[in-house]
Amino acid sequence: MPHEFRSDRHPGDVPAAILFGQALAVPVGVCALPVMIGALVTMLDGGRPLPFLLYGFPLSLVVAWWWTASTLRATVVEVWIDDGLASYRSRWDVAIRRPRRPGSAVIDVRRSGGDLLLTIGLDTISLVRAQWPDHTRIESIFRAARDGHVERVQRRLDPPTTST
Repeated sequence: MPHEFRSDRHPGDVPAAILFGQALAVPVGVCALPVMIGALVTMLDGGRPLPFLLYGFPLSLVVAWWWTASTLRATVVEVWIDDGLASYRSRWDVAIRRPRRPGSAVIDVRRSGGDLLLTIGLDTISLVRAQWPDHTRIESIFRAARDGHVERVQRRLDPPTTST
């Protein structure tokens, strides 16, 4: 039976440009603040603030853009599982309407603090408890899928027993 879970940070039908713009606001503020402070201190000290603004501000925008892009790609907002195979999508994947990846086996399920760490295929993703309304149900379904995978692997590794 297929199960799909969505984080409360799921963008829904918000266009990618709007999602990126909204997510860019805080990083621009954080990255531009040191440039503005540096220019202010330089100006108050009698120096020329133009180099700070000419070179520092574009550099801060590049860093803010990179920070936003990597955060959107790293934040998992959708996980699903069907017949023991699981997959996930990030906020950016959902916003650009990227199709679901093929499912992979659930290798490990564990807790780290309040978060749930899922190893799906070769990827380990973190689900923050506060962002997933059905956290306990997700954990139990993914643990069952992991146990099923372990049993299938163990059956293949165990030599067949023959009675003589």
